[in-house]
Amino acid sequence: MLFLAVWYTQTEQEAFTMREVEHSCPSLATDSYTGQWNQVFVQPGPEEEVHIGTDQDPRETYLDMLFSPLRFTASAIVKALQIYRRGTERITDPQTLKKELTVTVEGELQNSDRV
Repeated sequence: MLFLAVWYTQTEQEAFTMREVEHSCPSLATDSYTGQWNQVFVQPGPEEEVHIGTDQDPRETYLDMLFSPLRFTASAIVKALQIYRRGTERITDPQTLKKELTVTVEGELQNSDRV
């Protein structure tokens, strides 16, 4: 099992740590088993709002945002497309995945405009 903890330093700063323990571990407070607390550094989350400049293509901006390292993994996007389309097609090429995602979203937007 993996346990995460938030500790406070003497200067009242948050310190995040993690510890991997065996399933039968009696207590996290003791060192009677192998493993140690390891410090974890937390990155701030991505911005909620996407800023699109006047000289930028909104499609490219949103694709860049969706495929940025702090958002979603490619496998999560593939799974979302599979669920949405009710299919099992595996897309492994990043360019094909971006194209399929764009086509799907644009198709949904066009259909919603008709309603």
